[in-house]
Amino acid sequence: MAKTYSEPVVARTRVMLSGILEEAVDQEYIDKNPARKVFLPECKASRKPLLPPETLRRLLSAIVDTRDRLILLIGTFCAVRTSEVLGLTWGSYLGDSFLIQNIAWEGKLYEGKTKTKKSRASVYVPAEIRQLIATWKALANPQSEDELLFSSRAGTPMSARNFFQRRIYPIAKILNINPHLVTFQVLRRSCATRNQKRGSMKDVQEHLRHARIETTGNVYMQPVAESVRHMMEADIADVLGVLPAAKLENLPIK
Repeated sequence: MAKTYSEPVVARTRVMLSGILEEAVDQEYIDKNPARKVFLPECKASRKPLLPPETLRRLLSAIVDTRDRLILLIGTFCAVRTSEVLGLTWGSYLGDSFLIQNIAWEGKLYEGKTKTKKSRASVYVPAEIRQLIATWKALANPQSEDELLFSSRAGTPMSARNFFQRRIYPIAKILNINPHLVTFQVLRRSCATRNQKRGSMKDVQEHLRHARIETTGNVYMQPVAESVRHMMEADIADVLGVLPAAKLENLPIK
């Protein structure tokens, strides 16, 4: 496995195998756990691809469908995980942020579930995306806050695989962009990389919800740090090549 897979995959397999064999010892099927002295070998280096801003700009400019563009913008700048994008409900949108409180996988919504406790936090939504959310809401016409932002025709969570293969990859191929680089994981990693110099490391960690976040009964009122707001507005303006929508909102009307 070490010749084919990255270290996290091999390490996880080793832990699982050791656990299985340890249970076999407890059940007296075997006398000793042969995996106890198996050390983790040197593994194949894991690839951590990124999408440069200019590539993202070309891709996003070519996507005109409101829903498709909104999904990619959320993945690009809100940097949420695949299961979190698919689990977003209208009730999780708080006006200038998403409160991550559900995940969806393989067409099923897991309400109140998140990857980790740290994942249950507010994610800032730049003004450019808020404007598109308003447009999408008018088109989708949700009847309840419990409805998913993005659902299949049956009303169940969308399939990320089908979404990319049917809606995004054909466009990426036309633009000579490697479609395998267009995933929520790559978008999330690219967001973190772009913003290392725009904000502090703490800002990036807070935006990706890797930092310790207190989840109390008042979590719905948890503010988004002003420095995170500035960081993400600068990021979306740079990638899209536009004046930040937050500034446009404050321009005088002539």
